Amino acid sequence: MEVNKMDRKTLLKEIGYKLRKFREPLRYRSGEMADSIGAERTGYSKYEQGKAAPQLIVLYRLAEKFDVSLDWLIRGKGPVYYKQKETKESAAGPTQTGEINELLDLMEKIPLLRHEILAYFLKFKDKNREMVEKAFEPTQNTKNTGK
Repeated sequence: MEVNKMDRKTLLKEIGYKLRKFREPLRYRSGEMADSIGAERTGYSKYEQGKAAPQLIVLYRLAEKFDVSLDWLIRGKGPVYYKQKETKESAAGPTQTGEINELLDLMEKIPLLRHEILAYFLKFKDKNREMVEKAFEPTQNTKNTGK
């Protein structure tokens, strides 16, 4: 199927929008993102503006460095990150493991989130010391098996 100019223009705008949507939570400026994947700053800016199609090497580096799904970026299909694809989801929604993996991925990519989660955890642990200590006590089954 041949893509006409209007479809190409729309596709470029959508890819540009998704590149911004992906970049902003990472707290990267456009130029910083370009630098991080070895792209020209002006070229990357044109990608985000929908004025040019990202080069294949740029797409490859985005997928490799940030684990962004090219299916999502180009076709609008599936989750933003590849790791989300690998987790099994029930009909009711993402599994707890999927949500934990997503949180861990975001904490790795967004230092402020990591700091906020750690600060909350430390406050929780301090406020609920007994509960936390009890959670780490060996269970009755573990005591009986000698593990």
